[in-house]
Amino acid sequence: MSKQNQQSLMKTVTATVALLAGLAGAGSVTADTRQQLLRCDDTNLEDGPYGQYYGMDFYGTDEICGGDTLDKGSIGVLANRFIRVRLDNANTDPFVLYEVYYVSIADDPATDKTMVGNLMTDCNGDAKGMLKDMTRPVDIFLGSPVNIKMRVGDENAGFFFFYSRGPYGWTDDGSCRPTTFNTSDGTRHGTFNNPPLWEGDPGFDLIQFVSGYATK
Repeated sequence: MSKQNQQSLMKTVTATVALLAGLAGAGSVTADTRQQLLRCDDTNLEDGPYGQYYGMDFYGTDEICGGDTLDKGSIGVLANRFIRVRLDNANTDPFVLYEVYYVSIADDPATDKTMVGNLMTDCNGDAKGMLKDMTRPVDIFLGSPVNIKMRVGDENAGFFFFYSRGPYGWTDDGSCRPTTFNTSDGTRHGTFNNPPLWEGDPGFDLIQFVSGYATK
């Protein structure tokens, strides 16, 4: 690895290592955590080994960042268990389904990632709530929050990657609720028609947002 890539990786690790520090040897600690979400394009991921190695190897290009907007975002762990997310203006399109993956520090983000839930934006590109496993739009109400310790273990440190799976619905009456759903039966109770990430393969797809810290 080149010196430039080593420095880039160090910046990335430094920016994200604190996110789940409470999970590493947390024991009875139940303090909440919260960290910024950053647009992938506003980070150095493409310049470092994620782009130069993982991107080229698994995606065929070092341009690994998607183009979704984000005015402000945060992600954290509530009560040392549940993953809480907030997105403001996360996309210029309304009603977008996002899928979130957790990557332990030093793990391969293409093959060692762990899916930790979904969330859906509203008509303004906003979302707020706990990550849940969602296969239908109605799961935003009926689904159970993902317990991060059940997914990644009691002692872990890492960061989150957000991916877009496209729109889960549309509106034709100007309201802030979808009137048509992109599902198997066209209703909120049908399963998503949204294509799976990486077209079902374990490779590397475009990253929209990452957990981290920016001084600006």
